[in-house]
Amino acid sequence: MASAREKISEELIRWSFTEQALFLLSLKIDLKATEDQNKTLAWDTRSSRIILEYNENFVNAIPVSILRTELAIEFARLLLQHPTLRVKSNRQLSLMASNLTLEESFLPKVKAYAERANQEILTAEKLGISHQNTFEEWYEKLFEIWVKVQLFMPEDQISKHHNPKMNSNAENWGPNELVRMTVADFVRSNEAGIRDCSLFGDGVADAIINVNGKNELQPKDILRRFIRSVETDKYTESRKKYNRRYGLDAPGKIKTLECNCLVGVDTSGSISSDELKKFFTEINALCKEAQVDCISWDTKVYENTLEKNKKFSGNSSFKVNAGHGGTAPECFFDYAAEHKYNSVVCITDGVFNEFELPKKRMKICWVVIGNGMCEDFLQKTGTVVRFKSGLPVHS
Repeated sequence: MASAREKISEELIRWSFTEQALFLLSLKIDLKATEDQNKTLAWDTRSSRIILEYNENFVNAIPVSILRTELAIEFARLLLQHPTLRVKSNRQLSLMASNLTLEESFLPKVKAYAERANQEILTAEKLGISHQNTFEEWYEKLFEIWVKVQLFMPEDQISKHHNPKMNSNAENWGPNELVRMTVADFVRSNEAGIRDCSLFGDGVADAIINVNGKNELQPKDILRRFIRSVETDKYTESRKKYNRRYGLDAPGKIKTLECNCLVGVDTSGSISSDELKKFFTEINALCKEAQVDCISWDTKVYENTLEKNKKFSGNSSFKVNAGHGGTAPECFFDYAAEHKYNSVVCITDGVFNEFELPKKRMKICWVVIGNGMCEDFLQKTGTVVRFKSGLPVHS
């Protein structure tokens, strides 16, 4: 018998034949089993990676047809930015508003199964409220009748998924700019695939595209969030810092930020030295207290260009190899793995073939100048920051 993880993975792989846009989105998502029996399928947006938590008992208890619908619901929820950009302070009401927003497109399928199992589903009719058009309108309406919502407490697993009183599916929802931008960038790059998705009912695709197109995605914002996500806190004892707990009897602790990140610059000929200087000014502004190591590469890594703990400014110089011998990014990633970096920023024109990444787990940010190649590979392996023409200038 297949495990819950295998059942979910099999359905996601099936999308590669039927719903390619959703399959490509699934490549950006990590699956994680949860021991919380009050969850069914739930998004965790607290880290730089998007995590879909699943309750093994729930997944194994429902037929495959319902699992397909549940996955479609969750992916639509994510694409509509309910768990991130649009989430409200009351997570329970946010989840209910999200469910009711998606009701017209998905709930009939879930309801049909529930009726066969003599189970109930929470609907607008049961709550005694009229139909609302948007997630925000549903939330405001639910907030008005919160007391009535609290009294509705179905007990079955399917209903728990649609009733926030009975589960904690929205527990790990919350604003996360990196996740929001990752989703928005994906929607912009796959608009045609989103519109062609047969799982979405009328209006869902348009709503997804509209909500992710309201604010122009700024590549610098994605890069800034990536750098923040790989910074770690370091505390050092110092007599210059007052110890609030022990007073003058013990030294205090000074907090600094560390960033074990290697910036690799593709110097195969497509990025000018002036653009590099401007870009490193941006890196300097983004890193604040943290520092990064930088090195150049083309078909090999040029260790003579390594700058350790570099703080760049507008007048900084960066040793760039002028060999221009082609593009082989695997040499840069092998170097980063060998020297135990836990995150990398790879600046490249993106013109190379797919390759096998090292086994060492690293957070990856691709900074691509131009259109490049291997879009699926880039999206699958890391965060993608794309500049159509030229690198950004810090202002």
